[in-house]
Amino acid sequence: MKLTKSKRQWVDNKVKHYCELLQIQAPKVFLTMSEYSAWKKIKREESGYTRVGRSNCLGVCHRDDGFLVILVKRSPSLARLDQTIRHELIHYTKPSYNHWSETFKDRMEKLKKGKIKNGRF
Repeated sequence: MKLTKSKRQWVDNKVKHYCELLQIQAPKVFLTMSEYSAWKKIKREESGYTRVGRSNCLGVCHRDDGFLVILVKRSPSLARLDQTIRHELIHYTKPSYNHWSETFKDRMEKLKKGKIKNGRF
């Protein structure tokens, strides 16, 4: 999916909406691999870490550094992009949830439907 100005705005609005439901401050969001790669380069220089990995993921959560990566170009549809945003925000909010738990799936659905009170699922 092509990253256009309107898609960037759509992602920003979704992140803002879900963060309001979760009652968290919106993290910084990188939407392209080049933005993310620039950050990784700086981190590698700071830490001396040299390994460079490749991934085909749609999103990444860097909670300790305060940002998410949502790779719009890799997403096949807006529905999948929305799912990726929710997925990464749940990791950002509750890093202890693993992908295979029923709790994680339940949280994904509740966030989608807006069934959250006082920032809690």
